[in-house]
Amino acid sequence: MDGVSVAAGGTELSRRRDAADHRARVETERGIHRYRTLALFAGAAQGLIYPADRAVMVWATLGALAVSVVAARWAMARHPGPTAIRRLGALTMGFDVMLIALFLANALRDPTDPIQMLPLFLAAEGAVRWGRIGGMATGAAAGVMAATWSVVVHARQDIVQPLAFVTFRVVAVVIIGSLLGSTVSAVRRQRRLADMVCNASSDLIVSFDLHGTVRTVNPACEAILGYTQDELIGTDRAELVLGEDKPDGPPDLESLRRLGSRHVELQFTHKAGHSVWLELDLQPDLQEGFVYAIGRDVSARRQTEAGAPPPRRPRRAHRGRQPGAPGGASGARAARAPAHLPALRRPRWVQGRQRQPRPPGR
Repeated sequence: MDGVSVAAGGTELSRRRDAADHRARVETERGIHRYRTLALFAGAAQGLIYPADRAVMVWATLGALAVSVVAARWAMARHPGPTAIRRLGALTMGFDVMLIALFLANALRDPTDPIQMLPLFLAAEGAVRWGRIGGMATGAAAGVMAATWSVVVHARQDIVQPLAFVTFRVVAVVIIGSLLGSTVSAVRRQRRLADMVCNASSDLIVSFDLHGTVRTVNPACEAILGYTQDELIGTDRAELVLGEDKPDGPPDLESLRRLGSRHVELQFTHKAGHSVWLELDLQPDLQEGFVYAIGRDVSARRQTEAGAPPPRRPRRAHRGRQPGAPGGASGARAARAPAHLPALRRPRWVQGRQRQPRPPGR
């Protein structure tokens, strides 16, 4: 049975880790698509100011970008699984490579045109999406695109670029992509470790912003409070607090800044309706705009402290009193016995025995 329990626990932790990795990929894709939307508006503004060689080409490319942004957001709204999110990332990356190639092909007149910096965005996108390996691969592709554009533009001006200039562009973009990817990979490793510790903990670990809205919570919330993670994320942290310590409004920034870390005990409402006492360690991080709380269920200790019987006094010997007399020990126990309990009977072999009188003189 122990082996089965260990295997089940390992399977559950593995499932939680995979779920955390998937949530991280989804958040990464959402961030990338937010920046792609920003790039769409920036490109439209730039197209009005500088239409490059052909304005029709600029607006056609921006239209294709708009379609891809809408399609990606529609796909993200359908809550894609791990395989679907990987395919979406690969398709989006390939489409962005094509769009940037079209932008570069529409600006071939001026060798000093800053549009030659666009391939750097591909290296950054690949690094954010796939880490160090992705940064190196997309950096190499982006470097080749930038070097090819430079060679073509200079050739149209009858200028031959030295090979060292071409290779330098490629190597520089690869290094930039590799550095960004290495940083992203290191951050992801730290986040994965933190997620594993958080998911495996039996304590409640929750974070809320400076408005009091719950942002993250670990799976222990279901065992302690009865609510799932999806039910708690997005709610106000004061909704489940009972008693006089119930927070009124958002956290007090001045108090958090002055007191720093705090240790409190608060009473919460369980989903089943009963109350739960939690011992909380509050750790504010005002620079990031979050407050972290680690809670342990101390309801049993609270109940023990509230209902602990008074200390019993030591018994005193009662000499000279017959057992069962009103003032004797047996009489006292008989007086304390509940009325509904049946009377105790002596065994038959005791009832048949008679105490012999003590001979005089002894």
